[in-house]
Amino acid sequence: MCGGTTARPANAFWSFASTRKAGSGRWIISPEAHPQLGEGGGRKPINAKAETIASLPSFRNAYKKRRCLLPIDNFFEWKGTKGSKQPYAVGMKTGEPFALAAILENWKRPGGEDWLRTFAVITTNANELMSGIHDRMPVIIPPIAYNR
Repeated sequence: MCGGTTARPANAFWSFASTRKAGSGRWIISPEAHPQLGEGGGRKPINAKAETIASLPSFRNAYKKRRCLLPIDNFFEWKGTKGSKQPYAVGMKTGEPFALAAILENWKRPGGEDWLRTFAVITTNANELMSGIHDRMPVIIPPIAYNR
């Protein structure tokens, strides 16, 4: 999706029990789940692979308890080699918004008082349409499954 990016604010919808709420968060999973992030280091996990999300310690609790929908109208994927990548905007043919699967975490900076909501987009192997651009893609949730 956007490898190497910094945490970005975005809106998301999430469910706790049977209640749907809207809110915003930062596009990076909780630094608490990734101590190597510390003061400026490490790869920042903005995506979580569907194949391993349920078993990896950094994602499994959020996957069990805090799944969400991330409403978008398109996403970007890059094709090419390092130093000469071409961005591609990917969206629905109709131009209508759609939702990606994501997970949420809440994080409080040590010594701080404010909570930060963070999220990661769930990715899967690219489908036939995307495979010519990238080997991975976000999990797109069809509208019929929004209330699951």
